[in-house]
This record gives sequence, structure tokens and C-alpha cells, in this order.
Amino acid sequence: MGYDFESHIGLQTREHPQVRLIPVDELKAPFRWPVEYVLDCKANDRAIAGPLDPAICRIGQRIVDTAFGSASAGRTLELLP
Repeated sequence: MGYDFESHIGLQTREHPQVRLIPVDELKAPFRWPVEYVLDCKANDRAIAGPLDPAICRIGQRIVDTAFGSASAGRTLELLP
């Protein structure tokens, strides 16, 4: 079951171990979907920011590729370039 479209999130901390429901923000265009956001950035000549920024995406890909290689090799590897 996915929780992507829930109206709230559950928050639990050491100070408040009981789960508290926090309402989520309603996303409005162009921030609802990744493709919508990228197309809006392109159409308005704005840089892509946040997790979709190509530099950030590349860092994530390096982590995933290194983790895969590490699991395959059965040992810790240095982060791939």
C-alpha cells in the first residue's frame, strides 16, 4: 500500500512517542509532478532545483551504483566517481 496521496503524515518522536497526524500541504502547479515542474522550468528559463537538479541526481546515481557494486563484491567500496 502506498501513502503518496494521504491527507496527513504520522509524526512520532522520542519526546512524543504517540503518533500524531499532521496535515500535508496541498501541492499546486507546477509543483505537483516532476515532469510538470521540469517543463515549467524549461518554459520559464529557470534552473531546475532540489532533488531533480542534475547535479543532485548524479550524486544519487553514484550512491546507487556504488551500493550495487558493493553488494555484488561483498565488500565496502569507495564512492564511484
